[in-house]
Amino acid sequence: PDLSGRISRFDELIRTQAAAQDLDWRLVTALVYQESRFYPRAVSKAGARGLMQVMPDFAGPQVDSLFVPAANVRAGLRLLKGTWDGYAYLDSLEQIRFTLATYHAGIGHVTDARRMAMDLELDPNRWEGSLTETLPRLAQRRWYSQTRHGYYRGHETVRYVEEILNRYRMYRRLVPLDPDAAAPADSLTTAAADSAAFAALRDTEPPDEED
Repeated sequence: PDLSGRISRFDELIRTQAAAQDLDWRLVTALVYQESRFYPRAVSKAGARGLMQVMPDFAGPQVDSLFVPAANVRAGLRLLKGTWDGYAYLDSLEQIRFTLATYHAGIGHVTDARRMAMDLELDPNRWEGSLTETLPRLAQRRWYSQTRHGYYRGHETVRYVEEILNRYRMYRRLVPLDPDAAAPADSLTTAAADSAAFAALRDTEPPDEED
């Protein structure tokens, strides 16, 4: 973000649609950056498309619209909100972590990791020290052979969640939830340094394609 509080050219679109789903638009924006670097025509090797990397089978007959920013964000938020509501029984930070993990890995692999946590006498409702331990084990035969959904590169999901959270924390320091409000008071001393560090994150090229 820059000193004006602008993160990307899609701020207003994301803010409006996220508000309709009662989600913090800065969290959604951090996810969009992670998924597509704000590149609306991004396509992954798995076939996910657009700003929020929505899979075609989720979009149904409107699959071609996934390259249209408004349609893509609408579809992505529909999926994100359903996942978010499913974790409403968790505290706020864990709700964010589990929602992001499920958006990335899918409910099946996250469920496998939670079941493994229970088998290891860890808390299946906890991220740190629990799913951060079991998700990476889904890439090891001795562990994934006992799961329903099999092999998965869970360490990538752990990194995905932490990178989005770190960016979200940065956005919260620099950008108000309400664009008409003043920037957070504690952001003034760090704004210049943070803005310089994150200037390259706005309107950049799409990320390398991944599965």
